Amino acid sequence: MKTILTPQQVLNLAFAAGEYLPPDALSEPLIVAAEERYVRPLVGRSLYEKLLEGAYEEFSGHYVKPLAAVGVKRLLLPQLRLRACAGGVVTPKGEGWQSASEESFATADRALRSEIETLSRRLDAELRRLHAEGALEEYDPKENIRNRCRNHGGLLQIL
Repeated sequence: MKTILTPQQVLNLAFAAGEYLPPDALSEPLIVAAEERYVRPLVGRSLYEKLLEGAYEEFSGHYVKPLAAVGVKRLLLPQLRLRACAGGVVTPKGEGWQSASEESFATADRALRSEIETLSRRLDAELRRLHAEGALEEYDPKENIRNRCRNHGGLLQIL
């Protein structure tokens, strides 16, 4: 599977220095899932394929990768709270560590959703600007989900 982001880029862009993650936490399927959920619906299939090939590196580094990295973090955090083992689904509890309360987790998730929304709007604005200038020839505004619907505080508006 090809991805726009590497696991190291996810760590650098979405996690604070010193935050510990299990070595296998940032899997390629998780990164693909985040890119498919948060990036591809904005940029469209053709531009997404070019980004996978490494095209438009500066644009990708400033607008696409930050969004994808925070998307990975949002998808990853619930997985870190629970682990599957022979005994079923368990909550990891180590020495000096304890899973966050439901309230704390919900607060963190709301913050991540807000950050994703801000980064999505930022990417969308840059896509519009570059398209108006004739750049990013692979970009088709009809494929951008923000041109078809908007989410306003949980209320979905179809355009």
